[in-house]
Amino acid sequence: MRTAAALLLIGSATLGACKPAPVTESVLANEAAEQKAAAALTGWDRLFNAPRTTIPAVNQYGFQAGDYAGLPGGAESKGRSITISSSLAKAPNHADFAATGRDAAAIDTLAFAASITDPDNAATAKTRFGTLIRDFLFSAKADGAETIQQAIDAEQDAQGTLPGAAWTLKVQPIDGAANNRVITVTFTRPDIQSATSKS
Repeated sequence: MRTAAALLLIGSATLGACKPAPVTESVLANEAAEQKAAAALTGWDRLFNAPRTTIPAVNQYGFQAGDYAGLPGGAESKGRSITISSSLAKAPNHADFAATGRDAAAIDTLAFAASITDPDNAATAKTRFGTLIRDFLFSAKADGAETIQQAIDAEQDAQGTLPGAAWTLKVQPIDGAANNRVITVTFTRPDIQSATSKS
């Protein structure tokens, strides 16, 4: 009986040590303020200026991106690769996601990349890649999905502007394999684009 009681006490102490730090009123107030600010934004403004809603939104498509956090020299969130065509291929086509910025308060660029490493299923991969971006933009009520889908279908370097964002599409070959390439679609805050153009 004493042994069982001792084990119970040790277990209780261990559980107590594992408890997360208590949430303070200031933390709750900050979170409430962030949620209120995010709710007042829509479309591209919300995607760029509310990272705590943007990253969970993109994670609905399987990227499992980590929190958008400050790093030396900037901020970043990267997702894991997701398969966008036959998983039975030797090297399945896959998509990646990354968000970057100057600090953790706002996102400056949102980038989606489709790696075509299984050319036999390239058409399917491109369609799914375009659909993924379209659905993500639609869920955020951000304009531009049709324009981006057309650019992906054309598969040529291109750039343009949307109501609230600048965009580029780049196609780059993957060394050492014929017909393998990466299609990268990047959305950039208009003020960042303007600053880059002037420099």
